[in-house]
Amino acid sequence: MNLKYNKTESGEYICHHCQFTAKNQSTMHYHLKKHEGPLPHPCKHCSARFMQKSLLELHIRSRHSETLEKKDTFKCPCEGCHYEDIRKGNRLIHFVRVHMKDLSDALKTKTIQEGCVTECKCCNKGFKNLTQFYYHASDCIEPNEKHPEYESWKAIKA
Repeated sequence: MNLKYNKTESGEYICHHCQFTAKNQSTMHYHLKKHEGPLPHPCKHCSARFMQKSLLELHIRSRHSETLEKKDTFKCPCEGCHYEDIRKGNRLIHFVRVHMKDLSDALKTKTIQEGCVTECKCCNKGFKNLTQFYYHASDCIEPNEKHPEYESWKAIKA
């Protein structure tokens, strides 16, 4: 199927069905598939349907975890912390935001970049939200061996 992509004056792709806009062609490609009919991956526990099998699996793990034989989660390696999530990236964000707060706060700075809320002092990259910043900060943070969570940091980055 040869899809035609329409663009706005600012260069964003626009859906000819519902006026949804996207900056990337791939985002618009997946959006347009929603208008083609039922999504190909239905949940057997509810009426939800998904474009990608991986999204269905995440849905089942988060919404219907009681139906799984084994609930795989990513637990925070810090002693006394009970945080766990079905997504490894969410655990990393939690760890940087909570357990490496001193180091991540030292990287954060106000930004003048349009559309961004914060900037990384290490590399001057701007971020639209703090979640993006914390995920990025995991690459810029370099705790030394004296940091109280140094061993947990090595475990989470392994």
